[in-house]
Amino acid sequence: MEPQVNKILSRLGKAKTELKSEKVELGLVDDLDKNSAQVNDSLKQIEPLLKEMANTKKLISKTDKEYSSLIKDRDKAKSAFEKAQNEAKKLEMNFDGLRASTNRKLEDLRDYQSGLKTEEKQFNKLKGQADKTLSRIKKNLEKAKKAEKDLGIKIPALSKYQKSADLLDKLMRNA
Repeated sequence: MEPQVNKILSRLGKAKTELKSEKVELGLVDDLDKNSAQVNDSLKQIEPLLKEMANTKKLISKTDKEYSSLIKDRDKAKSAFEKAQNEAKKLEMNFDGLRASTNRKLEDLRDYQSGLKTEEKQFNKLKGQADKTLSRIKKNLEKAKKAEKDLGIKIPALSKYQKSADLLDKLMRNA
């Protein structure tokens, strides 16, 4: 009987070991089930985050392209601005030169106008004298012509004086 007891005890030990291993297996399965549930929960949280990250990457790419385009536009605008500034400086220098030339010409014009006034005064004075002289010449010519007629002689210089009087008269009318 002892062998049978040993057999039973041996079987009981094996059964106990099997029960322990099944218990361990059941514990592992429970742990795996818990882990699987945690993984599923994590996946549920990760999936929207991955979608959000993909959208953010698209926004980053789009914004980077827009940024690059704006940088190019800014650089073009800066270049155009600098070119316009340089052109404005050239125009300003040209304007300053023209203003100085204009001022000098205005001074010249005023000097000429002042000189013309002085010349006109002198001319008017001389014209007055010439008018008086012409009047005397005409009177003297009339007297000489009358004397020629009265005396019946020809004064050779009379035609020369008449031409001078006519020339002076024409000059005074055109002035």
